[in-house]
Amino acid sequence: MKTLKKIASVCGTILLIVVVILVIGITMMGFFARIHSNGQTLTLFDYSFGRVVSGSMEPEIPTGSFILSRKTPAEELAVGDVILFYSDDPDIPSGLPVAHRIVQVQIAGGQYEFETKGDANKVQDQYPARAENVIGKVIGWSPLLGTIVGYTQSSWLFLIIVFVCAILFFFSVKTVIREVKKARG
Repeated sequence: MKTLKKIASVCGTILLIVVVILVIGITMMGFFARIHSNGQTLTLFDYSFGRVVSGSMEPEIPTGSFILSRKTPAEELAVGDVILFYSDDPDIPSGLPVAHRIVQVQIAGGQYEFETKGDANKVQDQYPARAENVIGKVIGWSPLLGTIVGYTQSSWLFLIIVFVCAILFFFSVKTVIREVKKARG
């Protein structure tokens, strides 16, 4: 019987940890995506977060996907890498990052420039990505996380998600406390 109580206590603790991680993760992803959607990029420890807003990288990176990029030195970037960068293209809103694939690397005046192209685009980008405008190399993406983060774009829905996560957290803590009290007798 005591073994069963210990198992229940451990399961409750694990559930609590999972819920806390989910609450923090969803809240942070929503926060990062909210900043990114306003044309700003949030970088933490050389990692940048964002959400794909166009279909230029489909089918590999679907519209709405949550993307993660890591700051990478220009000399380590190569043809085939997908990079997140600020474009000099006047048709792209100022400060809005672009994620496209490198199709050619050039060194002009000792500075790296990257010819880029969206996978779904028929032609490469008109303006090369200068090394100083590269935020990082895209190292991962998730359409599912993008969908979740997309729902947090609505302020009301974001608050509802945080509220629901807080309720789950509260009941998880309550369950753990109850199980600990039962285990102590």
